Amino acid sequence: MYRLMTKEARQNERKAWISGRETEKYKDIEILSYTKNYDGKEKVSLIIWRGQAGKPYINYLCRTPESAQSYIDQEKKAADNRERYYKEHPKANGKVQTESAKAALMIKTILKREYPSVRFSVRSDNFANGNSVRISWVDGVPTKEIEGFARQFESGTFDGMTDCYNYDNTANHPQAKYVHCQRDVSPEKNAIIREQLAKLMNIENSDYAVVPKPYEINVRGYAYGPPLSALVYQIAIDFDFSKGFTGVRHQKTESGETISNMFELY
Repeated sequence: MYRLMTKEARQNERKAWISGRETEKYKDIEILSYTKNYDGKEKVSLIIWRGQAGKPYINYLCRTPESAQSYIDQEKKAADNRERYYKEHPKANGKVQTESAKAALMIKTILKREYPSVRFSVRSDNFANGNSVRISWVDGVPTKEIEGFARQFESGTFDGMTDCYNYDNTANHPQAKYVHCQRDVSPEKNAIIREQLAKLMNIENSDYAVVPKPYEINVRGYAYGPPLSALVYQIAIDFDFSKGFTGVRHQKTESGETISNMFELY
């Protein structure tokens, strides 16, 4: 990877990007915003550098001035947060705990207390335009339960209508821009589910097995011929393994009658 090793080289590259245009310097960032014609339409080019970098960490072509200003406001707020954090947390041993790392630690502490039987992996990451926390675990509680809990640690939400991320979480605890949750089913339970589903549908248990038409009602998102693996995934996604797992069976109506073409875990 090409890297500018000297401060002078980085400054020269930034000057080449700026090319004499007026910029705005705010805390540890420098902002360049100007209008340009793109495919016959006026758009806003937004370029932002952090620290002494020669290459910008943001280089966007925004549809409207309002969209560009929203990004600028977000980055100014992030710069404010960095300045405040570094003042409140002086460097120790050359390292500073990031906001996402603090959020990850708090999340893991709470999950360990609330779900002592489930082993969670909680990791943080920092990237050019934000940060994230990833929560992963095997079996245990369903994904939607942890997603509901984890939402309070996200700094805001992405608005597809304006193509902007809105920092609207006012809670006074560590947060990250994105919090991802991923629950995997263990190979042992996956094998049991596959084997029992194949037996109930009277098909071969193989990587190429296809769910017969009468049972396609159990699988969403496939026009025809869903693979057995898709049925295994979808039937398990909302199941709470932490409360015990026996196997697969036919669903029943409220009156106790068996529904021959629909399945559930129990």
